[in-house]
Amino acid sequence: MMVGMKGPAQHERLAPGEGCPISEGDWYGVLEAEEPFHQWGSAFLVDEGLGGCVRVYVRDVTGEGQHMALRLDPEGSTEAREGVGRVETASRAAADHVTALQTARGGSLDDIRRQDEVCSAFVAEANGLYRDLLGRLPPATV
Repeated sequence: MMVGMKGPAQHERLAPGEGCPISEGDWYGVLEAEEPFHQWGSAFLVDEGLGGCVRVYVRDVTGEGQHMALRLDPEGSTEAREGVGRVETASRAAADHVTALQTARGGSLDDIRRQDEVCSAFVAEANGLYRDLLGRLPPATV
């Protein structure tokens, strides 16, 4: 390492199951440098690839600056990958229903209610996934 150069940031050295606070600059830096495989609101997931873990990055939107990084353990990483699959399935169902309703040029009140149901199911699936993943944050980092 050259003199004056920093080593990897703390969030890049996390062991599986560990979390740490990060700066807003770190959050944006990772978002720009990595290729998140899923993003929901102010949180995104980065997959380290075959044999690696999934990292969760959360930007605190309350203004308190409590941004976090979490490197999931192997079990949590599997849960994240499977959860993203469920979210994508729910997203496709919602998009297909909305498209069908728009193509029909009109729709009954029941059609509109069904659209609301499938869209709400998609949002609930995504919210549930990220809530479960963030529930894995070690107590010392929350």
